[in-house]
Amino acid sequence: MSTLTEANRQTNNETGTPNSAHTMTYARARLWLGVSCVGFFTTLSAAALWFGVPAAALSTTSVAFGVAAGQLALFVLAYAALQAPFDLLGGKLFPSRFGRQHLHGRSFAPVLMRGVSTHATVLFVSLLVLHYASAIGGVAGVAITSAAIAITMLAIRPLLARIIGGIARVRAQEHAVFSAADEGFTGGIDGVLRPRADMIPQRWIDDFGEQELAVLAERRSLAVQQGHWLRGRVFSVGFVVAGAVLAALLTGRDALGTPAGTVTLSLWFTLWSFAGLLTLPTPSRASVHAIEAELRSDDETAAALDAALAKVDKLADDEPTRPSAIEAVFHPVPAVSQPNAKNGAHNRRVTVIPPMWDVARTSLFLGGAAGGLLGRAVHCNCGRPMLWVYLPSP
Repeated sequence: MSTLTEANRQTNNETGTPNSAHTMTYARARLWLGVSCVGFFTTLSAAALWFGVPAAALSTTSVAFGVAAGQLALFVLAYAALQAPFDLLGGKLFPSRFGRQHLHGRSFAPVLMRGVSTHATVLFVSLLVLHYASAIGGVAGVAITSAAIAITMLAIRPLLARIIGGIARVRAQEHAVFSAADEGFTGGIDGVLRPRADMIPQRWIDDFGEQELAVLAERRSLAVQQGHWLRGRVFSVGFVVAGAVLAALLTGRDALGTPAGTVTLSLWFTLWSFAGLLTLPTPSRASVHAIEAELRSDDETAAALDAALAKVDKLADDEPTRPSAIEAVFHPVPAVSQPNAKNGAHNRRVTVIPPMWDVARTSLFLGGAAGGLLGRAVHCNCGRPMLWVYLPSP
């Protein structure tokens, strides 16, 4: 059993500002870590494409299975090695410095290694399947295969969460209750295109009141009933497929089916994922605002929602308010004290993309279906294997 430590919070609960000698809050430190990690892999991908590194380092013709598998494995291992310093900062050093829950001593390394090895295996298998699908079917093969892998990842998501992060179902009540060693685990609405279960963290069952649990469950239930969740699912899969097709077209038909071409496809898709990081938080936040505006029509429900969200926020980054510019770009789950969260102002806006529940972070998870390298690079889950499959969601 992993040994966990829970130290005192280093931020003021009302303002999110430091109340110790630290010059930066935990939330802001994690934000800069995510920006650095995402920026590093995005810049590295762009530079590798610009200088033609895949073609210079890997086979540019069709090769035997063993050679192709070996070269793709080396690419995945290189990615894991480059991600390692960010994992150490996000999973161990930052939580320790800011007094947040973290794995103690020697227990951190085996947990992280289990997550890294499984995540690398999923990425490697995806790339290998895409490699042969593109060799046989070209761009159409990439489209069909990326869709199939993404749907499979959604179907086996609980299994992946158990293997990568040790997320375990502990009991079934009205909702499925899951335990996780990371306090930021929020569960989510599980399922492919039809909801299978509302996954509730064991910590919520232990620490939240009955009304608070009920209003959080109602919020997710409304997301399903009003179509937000299904739109988010469909768009997430579509986003991955569209990115994979675009990456394949940019790679070029002649290069598809070669190790160099498959790695090139992965790098192009990573740039596509970066574009999604900048755009998809907006429809994700809009969905949360729309659902919460409906819940706030009743004063008692609104009070329970505020209390529940305050507790969820403390288990996350403990940042109840943040600058609107940072909110707009980096946070698909809105801050609990943002004005829009309480007055439903977004409902009066005209948006090009309709509200879609959890679309930003679902798309990140599914990015592995096309070889994307940003799925565990963002501020909310960098270095935290328990959150690589189920990223924090509303």
